[in-house]
Formats: sequence, C-alpha cells, structure tokens
Amino acid sequence: MKNRKIYKNSKRMEVKIISFNQGIFFKNQAKSLSLRGDNGDIGIFPGHLHLLTKFCLSFIYLELENIEEFFFASEGILQVHPENVIIIVNTIENLKNLDIDLLKKEKILKESIIKKTKEKTKKLKLYKKILEINMKLHIFTYYKK
Repeated sequence: MKNRKIYKNSKRMEVKIISFNQGIFFKNQAKSLSLRGDNGDIGIFPGHLHLLTKFCLSFIYLELENIEEFFFASEGILQVHPENVIIIVNTIENLKNLDIDLLKKEKILKESIIKKTKEKTKKLKLYKKILEINMKLHIFTYYKK
C-alpha cells in the first residue's frame, strides 16, 4: 500500500453539478451530499471511496458550511472521489425557485389530459411528468420543515 493518500481528516469535498442544458449548474465545497440512486439512498461524505452510479428522478441534498441546498434532477450519473463529487444530469432545478401553486395546477392539468387520452405512449409520458411533480411537492414539503 505505498503512496496511499489518507482522506480521513478532510472536512469538505468539492461538489460540481453539470447540466446538459445549463453547463456548470453548481460548484461549491460541501460537508455531505445525499441523493436517491437506482438502488436506494446514497450518502456521501469527504473521504468516500470511489463510486460511479446512475440515478433517475432524484432529489439532491447538499450540506454546505452554513446552509442546506435541495435540488431536483431528472436523471444522471454520480461520480465520487475521496475529495470531490461530480454529478452530470439531464435537467436540474433548485427547489428554492419552485412555484408550488404552479406545480399543483400543472398536476391537475396533466391528470385531466390523461383522462381524455387514449394513446398509451402519451399517457406514459404524462404519468412520468405527474410522478416528477409529486416528487417535487414531497421534497418541497420536507425542505420547508
């Protein structure tokens, strides 16, 4: 085990979130990060072992120095190194910018369209969108506590 670098004493890790649409969406030092992976929740702290995994429809929680950040991401890849984390996503939004009333109206509209739609592919897309809305509402409720 020569030249093995020890990261135990690291208190921060650099987190970078890159969106296909927006480029570098977020870059900062964090104490911890958690998100929902395809196989369950994942918690990341400084010094974490290398990890590469994918996720879809996930919240991303970041604990920074004096604040917490909550994001909602459609799907992406999580790459973890002991000193930094890179998250590449299709789309992402900060839950601070969420308009709850608009989301609720959008959900009602999608549900009414589903009732009138007979095409299975279109229905599945609408159900996926409703699932995203429900997740955002659930995360927002938790975030406001």
